[in-house]
Amino acid sequence: MARSDFHLKLWSTVSPHNGHRLRLPVKPRRPITTFTKRHIPHTVSSTDYAHSLAGQSLKRVSLDRLMRFGPPPLSPSKIVESAELTRYELSQRLQRRVNAHLSLPYLPASNPHIKEVMSIYRHSLEEINSLPPIRTVADNAALLQALVTMVDDAADVIGMFATGFKESKRYLSEEQITSFLDRAIQSRISIRLIAEQHLSLSKAEHSPNGSRLGIVDRKVKLKKTLESVLEFAGELCEGTFGIAPEWTILGEVEAEVCFVEMHLQYILIEVIKNALRATIEHHREVTKSTNPPLPPIEVTLAIERPSPVALNSNDAAAQVSQSILCIRIRDRGGGIDPKDLPHVFSYAFSTVGSEEKAQNGMPNQADFGRISYGQEALKSSLGRIAGLGFGLPMARLYCRYFGGNLELVNMHGIGGGVDSYITVVVGT
Repeated sequence: MARSDFHLKLWSTVSPHNGHRLRLPVKPRRPITTFTKRHIPHTVSSTDYAHSLAGQSLKRVSLDRLMRFGPPPLSPSKIVESAELTRYELSQRLQRRVNAHLSLPYLPASNPHIKEVMSIYRHSLEEINSLPPIRTVADNAALLQALVTMVDDAADVIGMFATGFKESKRYLSEEQITSFLDRAIQSRISIRLIAEQHLSLSKAEHSPNGSRLGIVDRKVKLKKTLESVLEFAGELCEGTFGIAPEWTILGEVEAEVCFVEMHLQYILIEVIKNALRATIEHHREVTKSTNPPLPPIEVTLAIERPSPVALNSNDAAAQVSQSILCIRIRDRGGGIDPKDLPHVFSYAFSTVGSEEKAQNGMPNQADFGRISYGQEALKSSLGRIAGLGFGLPMARLYCRYFGGNLELVNMHGIGGGVDSYITVVVGT
């Protein structure tokens, strides 16, 4: 049987702060976002540097930008420097988001969900612009309050986008929707990374953690991360379908990398949930049994290590080598129907409706996608968009944001399946 729904709807996020033991459903929280890839020389003030960005293109936030200030706790002067750069960059990026919304055609821009997103970004921009340049730790306290409000207010904007563009799709081509959402989501990643990195660095002033530089974990244990995602997804799968495939982890299973772990966990769960569901549905169809023997999900880890590259920091603790992490997730779930293959990375593609009824005595399989994943330690939300087709395109966007990709190798038919290749640039 072809995959009836390649977009399994377990809409979830994960946090690196919970020991990877994921239990009770929590409101979905979205992964966090970072800073722009430019080095600020220590001889130049953060204010001078920030204002030098005016009129320049804003780059994606990279690991070296996140780690620029070195390990916490930061000195008061570095906290102030980080705060002023955060204030200025957020002002620039939020202004561009507001401008992008204003560029939409009248009817899509008038959609209540899209208008609500516009209102959220405009309010955040006004709050940030109301702050004076950060000169003291006391000034930073006001910025932190504004950042917490901004993060909370924007928790569900992706869900609002999903609903708004679904309702407005008659007024825009698929290419227009994809282009707008790609830019909007990339911008959101950057905005949240910038905000939450500074929040984390400021909090770490009082509670330092040895392996962390803000939201960046220099020692992400890949095996532990994978096991937590696989175990949690397997438990939910078994609770929904009554069965779940086993899994194996191969390759460089003991490797540690430097990365924003929450992003990696989100990417993994979006791919793994598809593999689990496809395996169960395919083998139930082939065997005509509700409890068929299931082949395992196979996960293979590999790291390509180029020559060491020192990051832009005088602190040795903030220097890593850039490497390419590749994760292959292989299932034998019959593959993707060729007619669906061109659409699996479309934001609108989802074949399981929110009103799907239980069939053949099985639970409503759409419920498998409505369980949130993880906790809200960093207040990151993906929004309530299960079933709206954002899972795989967003997972690929996160991979590409960090210099990688998400690619599928499809073999459709009995005995077939999908090899999903996840690549991201990490530190080692």
